[in-house]
Amino acid sequence: MPTHDLTEFFHYLNVSPWKIAVSEVGLGVPFTGLMTSIAGASKTLVYSECAYAKGLQPDIGKGSISREMAGAMADALWEKCEEFHSEFFATVAVTGAHKKPEEDGETHAWICIRAGEKKSYLHFKIPKGHGRGAAISITCHLTAWLIDGILLKPRALFQWNEYLPEVTPRIAVDVFESDGIDIPAMLQQANSNNPLVYHNGMFQRATPYLRQKGLRIYRGSFNPPTLAHQAIGENALFELSLTNVRKSGAFDLEMKYRLTMLDRLGIPILITRDLGYFADLHRELVTYQPEDASIEYVVGSDTFRDIVAPEYIFGEGFLDPLRGGAKFLVYSEPNLIMGDVIHENARAQQLDYEEMPWPEGLLNIRSSYVRDDALNGRLVRGIDPRIAEFLHQNMSMLNWHQLEQDRKNRAGKKVKQ
Repeated sequence: MPTHDLTEFFHYLNVSPWKIAVSEVGLGVPFTGLMTSIAGASKTLVYSECAYAKGLQPDIGKGSISREMAGAMADALWEKCEEFHSEFFATVAVTGAHKKPEEDGETHAWICIRAGEKKSYLHFKIPKGHGRGAAISITCHLTAWLIDGILLKPRALFQWNEYLPEVTPRIAVDVFESDGIDIPAMLQQANSNNPLVYHNGMFQRATPYLRQKGLRIYRGSFNPPTLAHQAIGENALFELSLTNVRKSGAFDLEMKYRLTMLDRLGIPILITRDLGYFADLHRELVTYQPEDASIEYVVGSDTFRDIVAPEYIFGEGFLDPLRGGAKFLVYSEPNLIMGDVIHENARAQQLDYEEMPWPEGLLNIRSSYVRDDALNGRLVRGIDPRIAEFLHQNMSMLNWHQLEQDRKNRAGKKVKQ
């Protein structure tokens, strides 16, 4: 273990006024061991406990690695160490599991820090195929980084390379709850190997959502979400791509409002980056599903047309990932003719699809119409009252004037072509 990488951090911690207590379950309980191996730890570490033997872990950790368990561990330790309570006392809880390359599941862990009545959480996962030593090293470095940013605060959050040695594999932080960490800051963590999920006002681990049986994905911009979106996307996991190949990418601040609107409707949202093409998206999502599973994708006829359009296909075999384990549920308004979108397109015929009936009574309801009505002071129709209330309260913050101009510019270019 590269202890020299954290010697400076522990020295800084040991000369600070902070006292900490640590509780660890799994992953070799690495942080306490590392901390006590460096001189001066007794100035800071007042208490530690761990459950290492498998027979003891269910009693202390209840056999689960979760946000709730990390918080419960931090709370229990806080009560146990009442004599040390002060403005410079905190409890640190780490619960995780290491998976060998041949085992199912992922190496991941939750870290919770409680200082006073405030708790901060971080969840991370490590790509499959990395050994136990890498897992231990990363856990130690991230725990130190979190203590540094929350308790000591000597540098800005999200400067990941301050502590992480260059030799560590790429990590994925998919949940981070702390003061100063807002939606745009968390969106920076999304990448092709790290999808995020936002639900019930907070970021959640994506893995449980993506492992569900009968996974159905509804990709869209949802700006704003309409009654048609809600009807078509019933029982689906809504997906917002930060890199939409068909439209200009959304700024993280703008995406914050879209997430907030969908969350008002109680809809869980999958957030992806660098997976703009359905072939790329499907290639990533199948890694969470059993081999024989099929993923359904809810799309409009215009989206399905573009999936098989020559300008969105790069080389022979580009659509191959979609020819097995992917089914498209294609919705088209009755006043739109499918035509060669499906029936006369050879590429479309190679994909598994089903034409779906448009929801009754929801004709001519589009996000662009809602934006146009709102921008021009007209009565806004086709949206849920909760969305109408949000628009009334936040209209001045939305970038809709620029969005409408961009849409008109794109439409103009298509006419010229």
